[in-house]
Amino acid sequence: MDVNWMGRYRTLVMALVQHCNISARGSGIKDRVTDDIWLNAHEWQVLEYIIEHTKDDAYMNRMSEVLGLPQSSFSRSVSLLSSYGLVEKYQTESNRKNVLLRPTEKGIQVYKDKYSQLDSELFADFFKSLDGFDDETIKRFSEALLAFNKVLKEDSDKRNERAKARENN
Repeated sequence: MDVNWMGRYRTLVMALVQHCNISARGSGIKDRVTDDIWLNAHEWQVLEYIIEHTKDDAYMNRMSEVLGLPQSSFSRSVSLLSSYGLVEKYQTESNRKNVLLRPTEKGIQVYKDKYSQLDSELFADFFKSLDGFDDETIKRFSEALLAFNKVLKEDSDKRNERAKARENN
């Protein structure tokens, strides 16, 4: 059996596997954002996306897709963020099913107060290690990772469908 099928990409694949597993392990842990607000990684990412894409008019289903979160998880995160007063939901007149999300002033302030801490604690060393790469290399790697994510999502969706079919038999 050929165990070297990854070739020169083995180290990169192993780093991705480790990243995914560590991220999954910590994704459900809630961290204190303010005295009365506790968010896990997915909830924070949803808030961050809404704030960073306020002018996009992206609907909830599109946001969940971009973030790679199941619609149900995304909806739960939005409900929690709304309950904290960080996000508001709006419906369009033309299609009441489409829900737009906007950050509140409180949401923007909470984000501003916290992201600099996240930058220094989590991302500073990561960004520093990428400083040697030119913008084109970073763009190409990002595109490769997004293409891989698409394949992983399609595979996951197929496996979920097969599992549901087995449960129904």
